[in-house]
Amino acid sequence: MDRISELPTFWKENDEELQKEFDELKLIDNNLVQFRNELKLGIRTWILLVRLMDVEGSSYLVNKWTALVVDVEGSSSLVDKWIGLAVENGVKELHIVVESSPHESAYTLPQAIYSAKLLTTLVLNGCRLDEPLIAINLNSLKNLSLQRVYANEQMVHNLIAECCSLEDLSLRYTLGLKFFSVSKAHKLKNMVIADCSRSSELESIVAPSLQQLTLMCVIVVATCPNLKKLYLSEIVLEDQEFHELISKFPLLEDLSVSSSQSLERVKFSSNLLKRVAFLFCTSLRAVDLDTPNLLSVTFESVRIPTISISASHQCSWNVFFVYEHDVGDIDNWYLKLKEFLGASNQIENLFINLRSVNIGQMPFDLEEFKNRSPSLPFQVGNMRLIVGMEVPIQEYKNLMDGIFWICYPKNLYLPKQFNASSQFIEWLLELLWNRNEKCCKSCPIKCWRHYLKNTKTASFLPNGDARPINIDNWRDRLPMLPDGYLRERLPTLPDGNFKLNLEWCFPEHDA
Repeated sequence: MDRISELPTFWKENDEELQKEFDELKLIDNNLVQFRNELKLGIRTWILLVRLMDVEGSSYLVNKWTALVVDVEGSSSLVDKWIGLAVENGVKELHIVVESSPHESAYTLPQAIYSAKLLTTLVLNGCRLDEPLIAINLNSLKNLSLQRVYANEQMVHNLIAECCSLEDLSLRYTLGLKFFSVSKAHKLKNMVIADCSRSSELESIVAPSLQQLTLMCVIVVATCPNLKKLYLSEIVLEDQEFHELISKFPLLEDLSVSSSQSLERVKFSSNLLKRVAFLFCTSLRAVDLDTPNLLSVTFESVRIPTISISASHQCSWNVFFVYEHDVGDIDNWYLKLKEFLGASNQIENLFINLRSVNIGQMPFDLEEFKNRSPSLPFQVGNMRLIVGMEVPIQEYKNLMDGIFWICYPKNLYLPKQFNASSQFIEWLLELLWNRNEKCCKSCPIKCWRHYLKNTKTASFLPNGDARPINIDNWRDRLPMLPDGYLRERLPTLPDGNFKLNLEWCFPEHDA
């Protein structure tokens, strides 16, 4: 049969191009047959990306740029044949992604998929799993991912029960599940469940051997007594619900909560917790942890919570805060930041992004700030500082006076991206290299200029693998260079980070 004649009329205008595409399709088909019949070679990894379309009342399969009429309901479809050949050739990693229009029924996988005895990784997206008519032989399967897969609850339970080597399982938008038990998967260690409850009403899971769980939907975790790592993302949990969930995992060592809009107060104790992270939980106001063996704390947020954490002396803190107008005036934000940093003497990395500050509308008074917070600034290891383009240059001084009264970094990083921050970088380099120490001599507590002993080394670190550029000579030559030299030089550099090693001389008992 002439294959072009099988195409819909609106595609027939490109007969020559389509013939070439069909030849490529035929080549794939021939290669799979040759692998099985002649070369006797196995297939390590096979990825099939197809799209089903409803055109002129018929179903079509699109494989990348290639189109072919197929009977998506029949077992003789080209896709079925390819999957069968891949299984016969001992495929080890199989990825099948099927896109279909809302009017199309989901593509049903052939029965051959259940006899892939050498398969170690199976990724299914947009398919349907029917009850097997043959014995399931997936003894080598270690990684299973089901996304937008249609399957009834018993079918999934039976499938997983026969996967005796299963270690990693991912369920995303999987339809047909309400209660999910993997109690027979004794080697299952890692599971991801994402947004299942929105469509399939998944209510609870039972996974006795599970050690790592990622949840992106609210479900009842009925039994996971061996869980050590819990990652929660975009889930709606009130404070009490969160604490009830955490209490179910007495062996928990890693906890990460991200993009939670409802969590406000966190308070719990654990002798085993080693790492905790709260990432852009916009309503979080207070954190109180009694975790004496904690080794790592990570915070990323706009709002700065009050914090009390009992942790190991070796615990390192990584903090990322963004200032925006809607979190209040800059004075109070600075005070909260200083209080937050004061909760630890191990701030390893601090990232401050002042992207929408207008101090002209929210005046900042350093003397008033020092009176409200008289303690000397806290030491941090590395500080990465971004000042937005919309911040007027006349406000730079107030910004930096406040920052350096909050903390003094050993290493200061100034990111340069698309020349957006060149003006601020130029201003700050000149300020640090030519600082004036004649100010506030009569004040009992002086500003940061009197405590900065030296800018020891300065370099520019381009993004990627490019070698660092030493810029110490810029400082030495600056008095002899014409005005505006840095302003002209900075835009010629690629995107990257300026790194300044700062040597401070704050009193030891206060630092």
